[in-house]
Amino acid sequence: MPAFSVLEGLPAPLRQLTDTLSTLAGQYRLRVALVGGVVRDLMHGTPLAPDAELDVLVEGDGPAFAGQLAQALHGDLHKHPAFLTARVDWTAPDGTGRHMDVATARTESYTSPGALPLVSPASLEQDLARRDFTINAMAIRLDPPCAGQLLDPFAGRDDLAACRLRVLHDRSFEDDPTRMFRAARFAARYDLTLDTRSATQLVGALPALACVSNTRIRHELELVVAERDPAAVLARLGAWGVLAALHPALPPDAARLQLAGRLLAPLCPPSWQSAADPFLLAVYALLYGSPSGVLSGATYRLGLSAPELKGLYTTTGALDACTAELAVQQTLLEPRLSALYALITPLPPEGLCLLAAAGGEAGRRLLEEALARGRSMPFSGRDLLAMGIPSGVACGRILRILHKAWLDGSVRDRDELARLALRHAGQTGSEGAAP
Repeated sequence: MPAFSVLEGLPAPLRQLTDTLSTLAGQYRLRVALVGGVVRDLMHGTPLAPDAELDVLVEGDGPAFAGQLAQALHGDLHKHPAFLTARVDWTAPDGTGRHMDVATARTESYTSPGALPLVSPASLEQDLARRDFTINAMAIRLDPPCAGQLLDPFAGRDDLAACRLRVLHDRSFEDDPTRMFRAARFAARYDLTLDTRSATQLVGALPALACVSNTRIRHELELVVAERDPAAVLARLGAWGVLAALHPALPPDAARLQLAGRLLAPLCPPSWQSAADPFLLAVYALLYGSPSGVLSGATYRLGLSAPELKGLYTTTGALDACTAELAVQQTLLEPRLSALYALITPLPPEGLCLLAAAGGEAGRRLLEEALARGRSMPFSGRDLLAMGIPSGVACGRILRILHKAWLDGSVRDRDELARLALRHAGQTGSEGAAP
């Protein structure tokens, strides 16, 4: 059993995996190292989850090593030859699905700003040297007898301790402008500040964002909203000029950032939050209050689909009316919710969350009440047919009348609904006319 001095903080399940990796590295006489988020978190002192993902770097044939790992874990191998990488999928003892990325140590070159890199095999040290930030240029050796040794040729551990984010290369942001988003995520996650040289290089590379496709921009923003504090990441992207470089309407002010924080936190009803797309919630917050004329250009740059754009337009168009109706209903002792329900029914889940976040606690409660009551009327078209009211236009009109009365509280149970239905059908019920 290899002794890991640097990896003593790993949870037991991860220690078992690193033991397996070390055994294979020794068996095939390969230099193998742990890289990525686990190394960063270990050096930062961030607690690791037992199911944290491991990223492995191999000096040699990474996919072949991944094949041996797949056999050892009784898992499946998925190779990506163009990038000299592979992924191993397996089932952990607790029954959960796990995966591990294994990469060949490599160098990269870029044919143009924003292009995907061309790769070729290299040593562990050369691989670390081509990385973006010093805090990502750390590795922990897993091959015996060097197992547990930290490789930190660019003082990434010192930068973490100094709360400093530093790029390795002068053209880092220009070669890959999406590193600007990565920088903002790391800065917010670890409370880091870009050093002066890196900040200057980022500003100089902002025009290169024009070379990045809308699809890649969307992917980066999806990673942003998956962070623990997305609003803090968006704040950095706004302050650095990244969002403005994408579209002039995107830089968030303090109010939008506050709204983004509420939207992306679990404050809305769970059913709304689970149905909403976090990326779209961030878009709604960033564009909140923007004139409709700028929405198309901004959302095109963010990679929204036609249905997503339609949902945004629907919400934007209904926002003023919904806000006004919420304000009116909050003044009533007994709210009449039919008008509010009609306004919010066409909205996508993101629109509902936006209204809830912008309307405060009282507004959120009214929205919840309107939706819950509107969906719980104990009467349907089948009940009308059972009462002898024929199907057709008249039946639909009566059902709409019943639903409005139910929402406004003028009828309170099934019997009252039945009497109201008979009244509007021009019939006399045995229980008398509806009140």
